[in-house]
Amino acid sequence: MSKRDTPHLLFLLAFIVGIVLLLTLSILLRADNRERDEFHNELGLNFSEARVCFHSSNCLNVALARTPEQRRKGLMFVESLPRNAGMLFVFERSAKHGFWMKNTLLALDIIWINSSLDVVDFKTAEPCKSEQCKIYYPNSEAKYVVEASAGFAAKANLKLGDKARVIF
Repeated sequence: MSKRDTPHLLFLLAFIVGIVLLLTLSILLRADNRERDEFHNELGLNFSEARVCFHSSNCLNVALARTPEQRRKGLMFVESLPRNAGMLFVFERSAKHGFWMKNTLLALDIIWINSSLDVVDFKTAEPCKSEQCKIYYPNSEAKYVVEASAGFAAKANLKLGDKARVIF
């Protein structure tokens, strides 16, 4: 091997090391996503049950909370939420449904929607680490409530009276 071949061998070695690093990173990311999906499956969360859209382009893939037990648990103990995911709470009747953040590990935007699919209120709620947790109530009655990552409402430029579109 001559000195002239050394740069080519170094380049080839660097290239191979780079490929190995990319493959390792890819495997680690897949494992992380698999763990997150398994965690959500253990909780019974399926973020592709429905879609809720605001302003036609700000959409969330949502897990549905239809039963009292699903509504009681909500997003408790969820450690991470995919960027455009959330939960849609479907109630039998319209009311000023209150939400608390006990055992909720993430800050969330809570968006209340009436039976005509108008946004009637939204608030950002912080996780509660104590036994006494604040209950967040809307100013108007709602039939549906969406929980999304904190900041979603601001990013979507949400306003009272905006229409929501729910796709089941």
